[in-house]
Amino acid sequence: MAKYEIEPFDWQYKLNQLSIELKKKVAYVEVTGENFDDELENCEMLLMKISYDNYSDIMENMFDQLNHLIASPLSICFHQYQDTLESIEIFDNNDNKNTIVFIEPFLVTNYE
Repeated sequence: MAKYEIEPFDWQYKLNQLSIELKKKVAYVEVTGENFDDELENCEMLLMKISYDNYSDIMENMFDQLNHLIASPLSICFHQYQDTLESIEIFDNNDNKNTIVFIEPFLVTNYE
Protein backbone atom coordinates (compact mmCIF):
# COMPACT_ATOMS: atom_id res chain seq x y z
CA MET A 1 0.00 0.00 0.00
CA ALA A 2 1.26 3.47 -0.85
CA LYS A 3 0.61 6.57 1.20
CA TYR A 4 0.40 9.91 -0.61
CA GLU A 5 0.33 13.09 1.40
CA ILE A 6 -1.41 15.71 -0.67
CA GLU A 7 0.17 19.16 -0.66
CA PRO A 8 -2.15 21.87 0.74
CA PHE A 9 -2.17 23.80 -2.55
CA ASP A 10 -3.64 20.64 -4.22
CA TRP A 11 -6.33 19.86 -1.62
CA GLN A 12 -9.14 21.74 -3.32
CA TYR A 13 -8.44 20.33 -6.78
CA LYS A 14 -7.78 16.71 -5.77
CA LEU A 15 -10.76 16.46 -3.41
CA ASN A 16 -12.97 18.02 -6.09
CA GLN A 17 -11.76 15.36 -8.54
CA LEU A 18 -12.57 12.66 -5.99
CA SER A 19 -16.08 14.11 -5.52
CA ILE A 20 -16.62 13.96 -9.28
CA GLU A 21 -15.68 10.26 -9.19
CA LEU A 22 -17.99 9.69 -6.21
CA LYS A 23 -20.96 10.90 -8.26
CA LYS A 24 -20.42 7.98 -10.64
CA LYS A 25 -20.01 5.32 -7.94
CA VAL A 26 -21.46 4.07 -4.70
CA ALA A 27 -18.79 4.37 -2.03
CA TYR A 28 -19.63 3.04 1.40
CA VAL A 29 -17.22 4.09 4.10
CA GLU A 30 -16.51 3.69 7.77
CA VAL A 31 -15.12 6.67 9.67
CA THR A 32 -13.08 6.82 12.84
CA GLY A 33 -11.47 9.64 14.71
CA GLU A 34 -11.72 11.91 17.68
CA ASN A 35 -13.15 14.73 15.59
CA PHE A 36 -16.10 12.83 14.11
CA ASP A 37 -19.48 13.01 15.79
CA ASP A 38 -20.62 9.90 17.66
CA GLU A 39 -23.38 9.37 15.09
CA LEU A 40 -20.77 9.05 12.33
CA GLU A 41 -18.10 7.02 14.04
CA ASN A 42 -17.67 3.32 13.22
CA CYS A 43 -20.78 2.90 11.09
CA GLU A 44 -21.19 2.16 7.39
CA MET A 45 -22.33 5.19 5.37
CA LEU A 46 -22.51 6.38 1.80
CA LEU A 47 -19.88 9.03 1.06
CA MET A 48 -21.58 11.66 -1.10
CA LYS A 49 -19.04 14.47 -1.27
CA ILE A 50 -15.62 15.43 -0.04
CA SER A 51 -14.22 18.91 -0.60
CA TYR A 52 -11.89 21.59 0.68
CA ASP A 53 -12.43 25.35 0.56
CA ASN A 54 -9.16 27.32 0.40
CA TYR A 55 -10.75 30.58 1.55
CA SER A 56 -12.42 29.29 4.71
CA ASP A 57 -9.78 26.55 5.30
CA ILE A 58 -12.48 23.93 5.87
CA MET A 59 -12.75 20.35 4.65
CA GLU A 60 -16.33 19.16 4.13
CA ASN A 61 -17.34 15.50 4.22
CA MET A 62 -20.94 14.64 3.34
CA PHE A 63 -22.19 11.21 4.41
CA ASP A 64 -25.74 10.28 3.40
CA GLN A 65 -27.52 13.40 4.69
CA LEU A 66 -24.93 14.32 7.34
CA ASN A 67 -22.31 17.00 6.88
CA HIS A 68 -19.05 16.92 8.81
CA LEU A 69 -16.60 19.84 8.73
CA ILE A 70 -12.94 19.78 9.65
CA ALA A 71 -11.55 23.26 10.24
CA SER A 72 -7.93 23.99 9.37
CA PRO A 73 -6.72 20.50 8.46
CA LEU A 74 -2.98 20.01 8.84
CA SER A 75 -2.56 17.09 6.45
CA ILE A 76 -4.58 14.91 4.08
CA CYS A 77 -3.19 11.52 3.01
CA PHE A 78 -4.54 8.99 0.53
CA HIS A 79 -3.76 5.33 1.13
CA GLN A 80 -3.82 3.44 -2.16
CA TYR A 81 -3.08 -0.06 -3.30
CA GLN A 82 -2.40 0.09 -7.04
CA ASP A 83 -5.49 1.91 -8.42
CA THR A 84 -7.66 1.25 -5.38
CA LEU A 85 -8.24 3.97 -2.80
CA GLU A 86 -8.26 2.22 0.59
CA SER A 87 -8.62 5.19 2.94
CA ILE A 88 -8.18 8.90 3.51
CA GLU A 89 -6.44 10.13 6.64
CA ILE A 90 -6.93 13.70 7.87
CA PHE A 91 -5.11 15.38 10.75
CA ASP A 92 -6.88 18.47 12.05
CA ASN A 93 -5.45 21.55 13.76
CA ASN A 94 -5.76 19.83 17.17
CA ASP A 95 -3.65 16.93 15.85
CA ASN A 96 -6.67 14.60 15.88
CA LYS A 97 -6.52 11.80 13.33
CA ASN A 98 -9.70 11.20 11.30
CA THR A 99 -9.89 8.27 8.89
CA ILE A 100 -12.36 7.50 6.12
CA VAL A 101 -12.04 3.83 5.17
CA PHE A 102 -13.58 2.58 1.92
CA ILE A 103 -15.38 -0.69 2.62
CA GLU A 104 -15.29 -1.91 -0.98
CA PRO A 105 -12.52 -1.29 -3.50
CA PHE A 106 -12.78 2.18 -4.95
CA LEU A 107 -10.92 2.52 -8.25
CA VAL A 108 -9.52 5.99 -8.78
CA THR A 109 -6.94 7.91 -10.71
CA ASN A 110 -3.57 7.83 -8.99
CA TYR A 111 -3.40 10.81 -6.63
CA GLU A 112 0.37 10.78 -6.44
